[in-house]
Amino acid sequence: MQSKSMCLNLHIGQAKTGTTTLQQALFRKHPQVRYFGQYVPSSVRMWCESEEVFQVLNPLLWDTRSNLNVPESRSKLLRILEATNLNAESMVGSSLVASWEGLIARDVETNVEMIRRIKAVFGECRILVTLRNPLKRLPSEYLENLKGHFIKGAHPWIGRLPFIDFEQWLQKATDIRHLPKLLSYSQTIRSAVAELGKERVGIFLFEELLSDPTSYITKVCRFLDIDPQIGVSLMKDQHLHQQRSQGEIDYLRNLNLSLIRRLYLQIAGWKYRKKILAEQGNGVKVEGVELPESWRRKVFNATYQGNQWLSETFDLPLEKYGYPMEPLVAKRLAPSQS
Repeated sequence: MQSKSMCLNLHIGQAKTGTTTLQQALFRKHPQVRYFGQYVPSSVRMWCESEEVFQVLNPLLWDTRSNLNVPESRSKLLRILEATNLNAESMVGSSLVASWEGLIARDVETNVEMIRRIKAVFGECRILVTLRNPLKRLPSEYLENLKGHFIKGAHPWIGRLPFIDFEQWLQKATDIRHLPKLLSYSQTIRSAVAELGKERVGIFLFEELLSDPTSYITKVCRFLDIDPQIGVSLMKDQHLHQQRSQGEIDYLRNLNLSLIRRLYLQIAGWKYRKKILAEQGNGVKVEGVELPESWRRKVFNATYQGNQWLSETFDLPLEKYGYPMEPLVAKRLAPSQS
């Protein structure tokens, strides 16, 4: 079989940037997208579309230290596509898309290897990144981590209690090197540009999704080479990931005080925990989750240079949306105050 070039469009995150809506309303439902993952039942590994898709993608996206058999992987890929009446010759008018939002929060070297492996099997690769001001995104991810840890124990590093405050979360995330990876997004993007060229890396701002969803979705669809009008129609009035409410957070905080209740919930299973947490929602926005000044300074100083590069390279209005664009120094007290 003659080798033909295909392209995998890989959405690598960040989390808390409207990714669930993109995955379920656009990638899953657009007729010109062949979607390899994220919406299927969790029994399928990595939430891939099928076990066969997982077998192709695993050595490309996750197990990047394994030996890669390019002809075998490509043969498996072609069989998957042909089973749905697609092949390398008939990909015109269709886009192959995969989406795992956590891929951006990894070592740069790992993602460079990932891109090279994708190119070896597919022939071409495009990287789609959705960004959000880290000053706003970190509080949102903290709240989502509390939920995921309570329901499924998804973040063992948080500890045994269902609630920790934001500053504790920041410190624990730093201790396991998770927070530095969350803040190194510009380095990952820079390495993708070096591997693929700027035209094959698309950067899309969550803030623009909120302020002008039609323009945002149009830009995403054009990057993927799919019909923007269909995309806009599919995404209209969609917001598929609910925000945490104050009632949920108060419930988790109170659980810290009751060992018996925690043991009962642990025995009851994750589906019951999901149900009981959803029942605590009261529609009241969570209050008091803001970066402490010392952490705010760390986020500024870790990201401002990368944000400057992103703004200049991709002509992004990061300053307009309050992204850190310069170093933030500690406030000095006047002599009379010291």
